[in-house]
Amino acid sequence: MPNPELEKFRAQSRLFALLDEPGQLRLMAVAKTEVHAPGGVVVTQGETGDAFFIVSEGRLDVLVEEDGKSRTIASLDRGAFFGEMAALLGETRSATVKAATPVTLMRFEMPKVKDIIADYPTVRQVLVRLALKRGEENLTEQMQHDFT
Repeated sequence: MPNPELEKFRAQSRLFALLDEPGQLRLMAVAKTEVHAPGGVVVTQGETGDAFFIVSEGRLDVLVEEDGKSRTIASLDRGAFFGEMAALLGETRSATVKAATPVTLMRFEMPKVKDIIADYPTVRQVLVRLALKRGEENLTEQMQHDFT
């Protein structure tokens, strides 16, 4: 019998598309569902990252705080994933992510995901490339903001 949640993520998430069915099932087995009301904070800039997330439903805003002011730098919709940079590298969160609408997320804690990623080197490569790309985009955004 088909797993409706798995089918939904196959259609929505690039991350799931990189895995074969056994890998997808393993990832789903360690996922936890989180629900946040509008305004709810999912992750906070500066905290240590130990998990990444996939947006199942809703929209989130990505905010950075600098000089005591917060500004929105991106929005995330269904199928997007976030938090992988801090989770993979054990670094602090580079932004705060808040629910803009009612949001349902799948949370993946790194200690439970590491073995799965180790078995799928392509997934790790894509996540690392994405983390580097987002880091470059954040740096470019910061520089543009600083010089305008």
